[in-house]
Amino acid sequence: MEVPGGRGIRQIPDDVLNQRDLNPSLFYAKFAAWKVGETPDKEKHIERMIKLGSWPPNLSDLARYLHKGAHRTFSMKTATRLLIGRANPSVFEQGIAIHPLWGFPFLAGSSVKGAVRHWAMETEKDETLIRTIFGSEPDTDTDKSKGQIVFFDAIPLQSNCLEKEVFAPHYPNYYSGKADLPSDAEKPNIFLLPAVKRGINFKFSIKLSMKTAESSEGKDILKHAETWIKSALIEFGIGSKTSSSYGYFE
Repeated sequence: MEVPGGRGIRQIPDDVLNQRDLNPSLFYAKFAAWKVGETPDKEKHIERMIKLGSWPPNLSDLARYLHKGAHRTFSMKTATRLLIGRANPSVFEQGIAIHPLWGFPFLAGSSVKGAVRHWAMETEKDETLIRTIFGSEPDTDTDKSKGQIVFFDAIPLQSNCLEKEVFAPHYPNYYSGKADLPSDAEKPNIFLLPAVKRGINFKFSIKLSMKTAESSEGKDILKHAETWIKSALIEFGIGSKTSSSYGYFE
């Protein structure tokens, strides 16, 4: 398909936008359909992205391919809706972590590692084991060491796992600094964004970066890392608005 440029990109017909082979990540982050003289319809844009459904039908097979080489694999189910990648660039300012190639929502391995490390620093007392799994603090530790666990991207095992979420923050003027005190006279600032549904299974995988996967030491480190991931995502959650009961697994 020839890609229009300039003013012509506003006139892309609906039958093109509704094709199911468009990349959801590119569509949501880089493109907003609107007609000249009209206000962009954010709700329609989000609904289109959700309905694209270009996530591969055999996600289990794809997960096995992307997690090839892992030493330990397990799955967890979302207990609440999941908001991930809200800070990612988007034409409507509310991003979501969509795989740039395959088009499904995912938890980046770095995000999983960060969430689990935060949980471990808050709850665990074994600093040696924390250092072994995650490595040294980059700015504070004088003894530089690399973490022994590699965290893979977590992949959903069910397609079409997104739905529309509505937020209505109250007192927008107060929280934006435009008013000294909150007032019920202010209208809520309603906005929409996509969220991962409740009840979606994600596949998690980890591996040892050192060559001791078959040793008792390696197996013990892997066991601790898996336990910590499960505990962190159940107790602390991951992603945005965990204080409002988003981002928890079971």
